[in-house]
Amino acid sequence: MLSTAPSSRPIQRSHCILIFSVLLLLRLACAFRFRVDADEPQHLHVIWGWVNGYLPYRDLFDNHGPVFHVLLSPLFSLLGERPDILVPMRLAMIPLFAVCLWCLYRIGTSLFSRNVGICAAVLTGFFPEFFLTSAEFRTDVLWTVCWLLALVIVTGKSFERKQAFLTGFLLGTAFGITVKTGLMIGSLGCWGLLTLVYAWSKGGVAVVRPLVVKALVGLAGFAIVPCLAMLFFVMQGAGQQFLYYNIGFNLVPHTQNGRVSMRMSSGFRSLS
Repeated sequence: MLSTAPSSRPIQRSHCILIFSVLLLLRLACAFRFRVDADEPQHLHVIWGWVNGYLPYRDLFDNHGPVFHVLLSPLFSLLGERPDILVPMRLAMIPLFAVCLWCLYRIGTSLFSRNVGICAAVLTGFFPEFFLTSAEFRTDVLWTVCWLLALVIVTGKSFERKQAFLTGFLLGTAFGITVKTGLMIGSLGCWGLLTLVYAWSKGGVAVVRPLVVKALVGLAGFAIVPCLAMLFFVMQGAGQQFLYYNIGFNLVPHTQNGRVSMRMSSGFRSLS
């Protein structure tokens, strides 16, 4: 009788508890001992501004969306100004890190199997760049949560109008965290158009119509957070500053996003 291959055996719960306990201990150690990245004090300064009545973009500099800072402001206010404020704010990133790993587990399970989902979560959790970057207090952690939650919905058993709206809302929230989301939205948009063309070639209008409806519902969900943010800053008389520091500043040549956009533009010009 053939023995069961090790790869087909279900991963034991006790093993998972041990592995993720080690991961949690390492994350706790990083919160106290890992070096401080230059972005972390910037985010703390912006949150300090919200708590003390200053308006970002108008009264102080920031080149990120407002969602992350607004959501973390109550915690900062509760903790108060203190020399070690970075430590508890880093600790607040651990639940978001856990949500990321759960999302990877769900995606892997939906597409392949439970074992694949667990392995995806474990390997990603210990991957140095992801582990160390997510240990910092930065917008990227919440931004990654929004993207992965959207992928959990997309890879689920069904994708109807409700799921399309929630996906759009999560992506719109990600855009409200950082406009870097625009690059990934552009990629999704291109693949969406290709999907519509393929569906048209296979089934015509009858197949394309429900896809277009879901896309429009998703766009409606996407617009909620960016539009509310824009409306708020316009009402505060800072709409122009809000647009410039979120979009214009990030596209000027000396910034990282500006260099990327310039390389992309050069590539398109060379193809033309």
